[in-house]
Amino acid sequence: MDKIELSYEQAVNKLEELLVEIESDDLKLEDTLEKFKEAMDLYKCCNAILTNAEGTVKQILEKEDGFAEINFPSVFREENNEVY
Repeated sequence: MDKIELSYEQAVNKLEELLVEIESDDLKLEDTLEKFKEAMDLYKCCNAILTNAEGTVKQILEKEDGFAEINFPSVFREENNEVY
């Protein structure tokens, strides 16, 4: 799973499902490792979404009038061809 195109809520729900599966004793080692890899990809997706949101909030709060929204630096935006 190279690129994830899920909302934060969808990614968290899928991550929770994977964690339940990983914690079960029913999986073979290779299946557990594959699910772990998918879970790490989802974690990275969630982390990127939260980092972007945090940056947006900080920039809004730092603005003098407190209400003007400034886009987060392009390194974290989807316009930079980064899809999480």
